[in-house]
Amino acid sequence: MSSRAELSYVVVDDDEDDRMLMRIGLQQAQRTLPILEFSDGQELIDYLSQDADARPDEDMHWLVVMDVNMPRMNGLDTLQALRQHPYWAKLPVLMLSTSDNPDTRQASLDRGANGYLVKPASIQAYSSLFDQHFAPWLASRSDQWPDYNQESDSALLTQS
Repeated sequence: MSSRAELSYVVVDDDEDDRMLMRIGLQQAQRTLPILEFSDGQELIDYLSQDADARPDEDMHWLVVMDVNMPRMNGLDTLQALRQHPYWAKLPVLMLSTSDNPDTRQASLDRGANGYLVKPASIQAYSSLFDQHFAPWLASRSDQWPDYNQESDSALLTQS
């Protein structure tokens, strides 16, 4: 990552209402960071695959917040594709899903998710996600990111 990197959220979710809640949560948390939105994993992969000269974001540092269940390319398959690509392998990716199924959580971590959260039930809870769980991942150097192993990640699952 370049030292000129700009911070940005990338939200990948097929539910427009959930993307709207993320936008409102950003506003309520008084975060002025840009947010890029994609309705499924294939849209994200297609965007990332575009010629870098055609994209204005080559120096951006992103936090990808991705739903698990989406059409075309679901979150787990998208995560696997990101982790297999040399340029995208280090992007911080937090899975955000309605499922609190431990198998889904474990599958996300096994495929390289940096964390797994259950989607909040209220706007207020969405707002608190930014400071409590997302902000540490916006550090532009990966050595400054939290070290969420499988044991500590379970705390994220219960705080929604």
